[in-house]
Amino acid sequence: MKNKKKWVIRTVLTVLVLSLIGYFVFGGTDPVPWKVVQAEVKQMTNANQVTATGIIRYKNTVEQQAADSGMLVERHIEVGDKVEEGDKLVDLEVSLGNETETVEVTAIANGEVLSLHGYKGSYIHTGDPLILLGEQDQLEIYGELSEFDYASVAKGDKVTIESNAFNEVMQGEVTVIDQEATPSELSDGSVIKIRVEMEDTSGQDPIPGLQAFLTIETEQQTEEADEAFIVPETAIVEEEGQFYVYTVEEGSITKKEVTLQSIPALASDDQGIGNDQFRIWLEEEVSSDEILANMLEVEEGITAEDLIIANPKDDIKEGSTVPTDQLERIDVTS
Repeated sequence: MKNKKKWVIRTVLTVLVLSLIGYFVFGGTDPVPWKVVQAEVKQMTNANQVTATGIIRYKNTVEQQAADSGMLVERHIEVGDKVEEGDKLVDLEVSLGNETETVEVTAIANGEVLSLHGYKGSYIHTGDPLILLGEQDQLEIYGELSEFDYASVAKGDKVTIESNAFNEVMQGEVTVIDQEATPSELSDGSVIKIRVEMEDTSGQDPIPGLQAFLTIETEQQTEEADEAFIVPETAIVEEEGQFYVYTVEEGSITKKEVTLQSIPALASDDQGIGNDQFRIWLEEEVSSDEILANMLEVEEGITAEDLIIANPKDDIKEGSTVPTDQLERIDVTS
């Protein structure tokens, strides 16, 4: 009798243990939720490059000219000095019939002396430039566009700048485009003048007047703007050279073939990814940040309204149902 009771107890315990194992292994844990995204739409443009030549110049300068004719007898400032309006610049000896008079020339604006014209003993005529005022660290480039490139360039276009005046390649932006052609300062013929403002000249000591070579990145929108769709790389499935995504439509899984902007490199076998698929099937819970870490551009095959499964598993099947409580939305723009 005692042996029978022991056998019954052992049987009950065995059943309980097996039940617990089955619960935790096969059905006791919550399933990994399907994470779904809606693709971010990206407008595509055709990028082109236009080259031009320019001259480095000071910007926002004030050129002061001589109001009288006479001999320069004294200079009170040097290049690099900072002056304020009313400060003495030079003295001119002006002829008044049979007599002469010394006239003080004073600054008409505040600024830094960028250049001086004339020297002690030289004769200055009315209207001759005397001094150029401005700021030494405020430079821009006066570029010249050919008539063939004029229509391609717009204000705001980014510019790469190369010149012997700099010890590195500089960056800038087109700020002004003339609306009429003028004679070129660098070659024969007429050109369209542009101005390029440099982004950062710290650590540089360029000499105005030197040439610069400009590469302008132009963006011309196509007549019918092309669209690309940005989706997580984990959502893309590769099968025999074709790429697919799985979407959820009315609670059912649909498989869609897609065309990628660029083909991702296939990982090697030692990374756990076979040659017939370029990504690891996601069997475990992963964070949204991990899913959004790498994004790909899809050209065709989906729409902005599609709910795309970002973490498809290896047992996913087209046509199977997905309970709405197993869907977790991720914002690809976050």
